[in-house]
Amino acid sequence: MRTTVTLGFLVSFVCGPVQADPVRLGASEFNHGASVDAVLLTRDGSRLVTSGGDGVLVVWDVATKRALHRLTDREEEGGLSNAKGVALSPDGKLVAAVGQGNQIHVWSTETGTLARTLSFGEAHSLDGVCFGPDGQLAATGDGQVGVWGADGAPTWLLEVPGGPHVIDWSPTGDALAVLAIYGKGISLLDPATGKVQSEIATQAPRNTLCYSPDGATLAVTQQGRVDQLDPKSGETLRSTDAHGADLLAFSPDGATLISLDANGDDVRAFDAQTLQLRWRTDVGEQVTGCSATNEHVAVACRAPQAALYELKTGSLHTAEPAHRAPVMTVAWSPDGSTLASGRDRIVLWDTARRTIRAKHPTLHGTCKALHFLPGGDLLLLEGTYSTKVRRLDAKGKERLILELREPAEAMAVSADGKRFALARHYRESTVTVHDTHTGEQTHTIETRGSDPAFSHDGSLLAFRTGFSSVRCWDLNANTETWTLERLARLSFHPKGELALGTTWALKQGTLTVLEAKTGKTLKTLEAPITSEAVCSPEGDLVALAEHEAIRIYDCETWTPRTHPIGSRAIALAWSPKGDRLACGLGDGSVAVWTRAELLGE
Repeated sequence: MRTTVTLGFLVSFVCGPVQADPVRLGASEFNHGASVDAVLLTRDGSRLVTSGGDGVLVVWDVATKRALHRLTDREEEGGLSNAKGVALSPDGKLVAAVGQGNQIHVWSTETGTLARTLSFGEAHSLDGVCFGPDGQLAATGDGQVGVWGADGAPTWLLEVPGGPHVIDWSPTGDALAVLAIYGKGISLLDPATGKVQSEIATQAPRNTLCYSPDGATLAVTQQGRVDQLDPKSGETLRSTDAHGADLLAFSPDGATLISLDANGDDVRAFDAQTLQLRWRTDVGEQVTGCSATNEHVAVACRAPQAALYELKTGSLHTAEPAHRAPVMTVAWSPDGSTLASGRDRIVLWDTARRTIRAKHPTLHGTCKALHFLPGGDLLLLEGTYSTKVRRLDAKGKERLILELREPAEAMAVSADGKRFALARHYRESTVTVHDTHTGEQTHTIETRGSDPAFSHDGSLLAFRTGFSSVRCWDLNANTETWTLERLARLSFHPKGELALGTTWALKQGTLTVLEAKTGKTLKTLEAPITSEAVCSPEGDLVALAEHEAIRIYDCETWTPRTHPIGSRAIALAWSPKGDRLACGLGDGSVAVWTRAELLGE
C-alpha cells in the first residue's frame, strides 16, 4: 500500500526496509566488502577463500568471480568475532578458522555449511590452524599446540614454550613444524604423540614457516630474509637477501616461493630451487596474506578486494579496482555530470556513461575530504601525518593552497566556495577558517575540534569538541553561539532555520532536529545511524548512513525509508539538483540512487 503526502511536492514513503538497487560505480572483482586479512586458493585454482575484518569468510568461484558461500563466524551467531587463522584442507573441500575464543570452526566449501566445531581446551584466543595431509587438524593458541584426527577426535594438547606459534604440517604427515616466535626456533613434533623429534635454532625476529610441497625443505623467515632449511639436519641450504619477509607460500609444484613483507606493499616471487628473485610487484596497500596455484598468486591486503597475479610474471590478472580502500569522501560537480570519490586516490566518474573520466594520485596516500567549488575546481584535503590542501582543475592542473605540519582530520567548505574550515586536535588544538583561493587564515578558534560544518549562509560554523559535544560559532561576531552535549556531528539545513545533530553507538543512534541559531531541540529520533545527516539541496529530504544501508527521512513528517546496500555506508552526497544521491562504500565502490528510486516512485 502506498501513502502519499502533499507538501508542495509529492513524496511517497513506506515505513520499513525497501530495496532499491543503486548503480554501482567501481564494483571490483573478488570484493569481500571489508579489509581482507587472508586468502586461500585450492590447489586446482577453482576456488578462492577470503577472510576479512568483518568476521566473514567468502568462498568464490574463480572462473566466474562469483561468491558461492558466505561463511559467517560472527560472535552473535555463535562463532568467532574475527578469524586470526584460516586453512584449507588438501582437497579444498573444508576450510577451518580460529580467532577469539577456544573454538575451531570447520566449514564445507562445497555446501557452505558448518561441518564441525572443535574445542581447544580453555584458551582465550587461537592464533593459527592447519590441515594434515590426511585431513587431520592442528591449531595453536595461548602458548599451546593441539592436534585432532580427521574424524574430529582430539589427539593431544600440549604447552610449547616461546609462543605465540606458527605451525605447518609436513606433506608426508610425519612431522608438525612449530615455530616459536619468542622461543629459540623450530620444533618438529610427532603428530601422533606431540613428542619433540628434533629442534632447529633460528634467529629473531622470526615470523613464519612453511614446508615445500615435497617436504624436502622448510622455508622460514628470520631477520627479514627467507632461509630454506633441511628439516632433517636443520642445515641452511640457501637464503635470500633481507627484504622484510613476513609471509610465505609455495606454488603446488614447488617451483616458486612467494614472499610478502607484512609491513609493506611488496610481493616477491623466488625460484624455489635457487632463491633467485623472479619478480617483484607493489600491490599498492599493506599486504596481509597470499596463496598460490601453478598459474596465479592470490594476494590479500588492507583493501576490500583480493587480487590475482600471474605466477610467472607478477602482472595483475584481475581487473584493476578504482579504489583499493573504502571510499571516505564523495562530491558532485556543480553541473552534476561528474562525481568525485576519494581515499587512496581521487577518481572522477562520468555518471551518465558510468565510466572513469580521470584518476589522480593523492599526496601522502590519503584523501580525507574533497569538495567541488562553484567554478568546477576540486578542493582536496590530503595527508596522514601532515596536511595539504590543494586545488585541482578539470585538466588535472594542481595548485597547493595550504601546507601544515600537523594533520587535520576533516574539512568543510562554505556554500559559496570562498572559505574552507579545518579542525586539528593533535599538537595544535584549533579550528581555522581559510580563503579557498589563497589559503589565507581568516579565523582562529582556540579549541580542540573536529568535523566542521558551515551554515548555508556561511555565518555559522559548527564543530565537535571532545567525544560527544558540539559547539556552534558565529563567524561574523567571532563568538560562541551555543554548545550541546551528547552530539557527535552537526549539519545545517539549507533553508537556514534548522540544524541536524547526530550521535551513534554500536547498535543505535539518534537524529536531533535543532534550531540553528539557538541550539534548541525540536525533535529527537532514534535510528541505527552511523553518520552525519546530509540534506538535499531543496531541504525536503535527509540522508544518513546505517551500517550496511542508507536511511532517508522526509523533513516534514520525519518518516523513514531504508535502502540496504550490502556494504558499509560511509560518505553521502546529494547532486546539485537533488535528483541523485551518492554513497561511498566500505568495499571501495560508490552507490548512486535516483530520487525516484529513493522514494519508491
